[in-house]
Amino acid sequence: MQTFSIRVYGIASKKDQILLSKEVLAGSTYHKFPGGGLDYGEGPPQTLIREMQEEAAVEIEIGGHLYTLDYFVESQFVPNCQIIGVYYYIRLLSEPEVREENIRYYWLDKLAVLDRLSFSTDRVAYKKYLTVTSAT
Repeated sequence: MQTFSIRVYGIASKKDQILLSKEVLAGSTYHKFPGGGLDYGEGPPQTLIREMQEEAAVEIEIGGHLYTLDYFVESQFVPNCQIIGVYYYIRLLSEPEVREENIRYYWLDKLAVLDRLSFSTDRVAYKKYLTVTSAT
């Protein structure tokens, strides 16, 4: 059976730094934007708000939609599952806390982010972020 997983992520900046999460999944370490999976009955912004509260004990403001994947990506973790990634600009109203054993949050210089990101989908979204933010 083929399924879909809608993943929602936030890109937060502070001065010249971007918030990343370091997560251990299936025995491997990944550096990615904070966020997670959409649950039935919620929209993407609500997903991101919930995920940030659950995983980082932080309230956020969503600044707007940045990017939605517009090409096929198969999940690295679930066979026959297509990933649909949605990315938003976010502003943190406090600093993230460690709430889950396998997730840590950290700020990284915006020039180093592209090389640190583990997933190609995050790199595509970050390039879009850099293009949009450099134009303003």
